[in-house]
Amino acid sequence: MKSKIIALLVAVLVLVAYMTNPDKRRFLKYFAEEQIERADEILGNRFIAELKKWSNQAAEEIADSDLDFVQVNDYYLFSVYTFEIPVIGKEYRYLGAFNHFIPLSTQ
Repeated sequence: MKSKIIALLVAVLVLVAYMTNPDKRRFLKYFAEEQIERADEILGNRFIAELKKWSNQAAEEIADSDLDFVQVNDYYLFSVYTFEIPVIGKEYRYLGAFNHFIPLSTQ
């Protein structure tokens, strides 16, 4: 009986992970919003207050674009996103699972 309950809980967890694996569009929106928040910390509130007025629209436009420098490795239960900015030579890696993103590394 105990093993059946554990198997059921694992099956439910796998199903939830599969259903909440975020897609590329969600990642791009998250990344754009995160960069705006970083700018807020660096530049201060006055400039960012104006920028935030357009941030949702900008994040949506970025999310709808098909950017070649974002690589997605979809493992069905989670995804790994690699976002390269060739001009400055930076690469960001994120783990996407359960509709959340966890930074893995920045190079």
